[in-house]
Order: sequence, then C-alpha cells, then structure tokens
Amino acid sequence: MRIKNFIITIVMLGLVGYGGLKLYMYYQAKKDIDALFAPARMVMDVKYEQISTSVFGPIGIKGLEFAIPQLGEKITIGEFKLLHYDNIGKMMNGALPSRFHFAITDLHFNLVLIDKIEKQTRLTAQRRGQALPPKEEATPLIIKRLGYQSVFEKSNDLRAPWLQ
Repeated sequence: MRIKNFIITIVMLGLVGYGGLKLYMYYQAKKDIDALFAPARMVMDVKYEQISTSVFGPIGIKGLEFAIPQLGEKITIGEFKLLHYDNIGKMMNGALPSRFHFAITDLHFNLVLIDKIEKQTRLTAQRRGQALPPKEEATPLIIKRLGYQSVFEKSNDLRAPWLQ
C-alpha cells in the first residue's frame, strides 16, 4: 500500500510540475510577445486572440490582426507559429536572433496595401526633402514577382484599384 501511495504522489507531483512549467511558459511568452509588438502599437492596432505554448513544441499566436488606420487597411493571420529560434531575448533589444523558423497560416491582406505603403513612403520622403526613387511602372512589384504581370496588364478589374 505504501509503494502505491508513493507512486501516485510522484505522478501527481510530476503533473503539477508540468502544469506549473506550462503556465510559466505561457506568461513568459505573453510578456515577450507584448514587448515585441509594443513598437508596432505606436502606429497600428495589434490584436491577437490567444497564445499557445508547449514545453517541447512551438509557440503559437492565433487570430493575429494588424489594423493600419492611416491607410485604412488591415492584415490578418490565422495562426503564426514560432517553430525554432535562437536567442529570442536578443529580439527584445532590437537585434535579430541568429536563427528564426516560423510558419504562417491563413494570411489575408488587400494587395492595394502595398501600393498605399509605397505612396505613403514617397509622401514622407517628399515632406522630408529627400530624393524620391524613380516611380515604377503601373504593375505592382508583388504582381511581377508572382509572375502575373501579363494577366494584370490585360485585366481592367485587377488594375482598377491601382488606377484610382
């Protein structure tokens, strides 16, 4: 009877220890993620639904949303998983970690956002009196890189947001 109680006690202590470690990891990840998004919150609204942590697995953020009120656009990410990283503490000081492996699921944004960012960048450079880079042709860079330039140039529906 004593051995049975001893084994049950060891198992219970192990479960409590695991739960405590997981809770500590959750609050540490939440603190680090909030600190990481703090600079972005000065220019945009950053929200997330939940954080998931695992003792031996990835750290995940579900329902991530970046709303950019100056441009009237938002970017949503269904799930962001930090799969592997080295020296994540360096990121809090503004340095990039030596290795950073992540996965993004369900990314949504309007392609017009890229053009709006370019226009905003040009306006900011103009206000500061900086030399403006030469204006690219009408086809957005992301459309070219994806290989859809000919389709974009032939379609009035695709070009309509950029022609405004």
